[in-house]
Amino acid sequence: MSIDAFIRRLERLDAEPDAPLAERRAAYERLHRERRPPDPAGLRFEDTRIAEVPVRRFTPRGAQRGCIVYLHGGGWNLGSVASHHGITADLAARLGREVVSVDYRRVPEASYAAALADCVAVVNACAPLAMVGDSAGGRLAIDVAHHGWQGVLGLIYPVVGAPTPETLGDDAPLLSRSDILALWQSVADAVPEIPAERVPTPTIEVLAVARDPLTRPLEAAVDAWRHAGAEVGYRCAPQMVHSALHGHAELPAMRESWQAFCQALVRRIA
Repeated sequence: MSIDAFIRRLERLDAEPDAPLAERRAAYERLHRERRPPDPAGLRFEDTRIAEVPVRRFTPRGAQRGCIVYLHGGGWNLGSVASHHGITADLAARLGREVVSVDYRRVPEASYAAALADCVAVVNACAPLAMVGDSAGGRLAIDVAHHGWQGVLGLIYPVVGAPTPETLGDDAPLLSRSDILALWQSVADAVPEIPAERVPTPTIEVLAVARDPLTRPLEAAVDAWRHAGAEVGYRCAPQMVHSALHGHAELPAMRESWQAFCQALVRRIA
């Protein structure tokens, strides 16, 4: 699939931006369910609860000891363990370890602080070897790490710092500067005030995409983290856009970058 075809498919989610949130959530779930790749052979999953928080656990055949926690994206108001099933199932197979995907509470029904509390509770209960988050989930992963967890951190086009018109990059398909600023305003009052340059963990792997307003502040944070002494691996998928991780099975450039990211995590965990 071409990146332009992928963009056209996901643009359907923005066709009615003023639709009720319940309808937008249903459309988001339906779109990603319809395009979800088959689960890797031998993979098992179950929906359960950890520390009273709903999770989906993915266990690959012959799983090694130690788990990974995954925090899904979706702007803090969309997304679920189901919408990101294709990503987390593939991650479990590539890492050869159990992946625990967290169904944290979302805004506006709950605050960002409540979502963060859910993620912290699961991480504290699981003591994962690594924590991975994409987009809004990447920001939650950073803030969980600042609560004292110091394992391997995997970040996929996360929100870092406090987004402003001055820090963001250019508009791009599927995610505009105004989208980011509006979503940020919906949670900003409850987000911990931690400078973007403060290192969340000593070991970090980052996957960015070339066409994304969040990439500029992310690259600035990567430079600051490295300068502060953290070991940070960085890769940027050429021509890809925000949300392209959902197309990792169909987009060659995203598949290659995702594979390199997962291989780096394997080396870090080992």
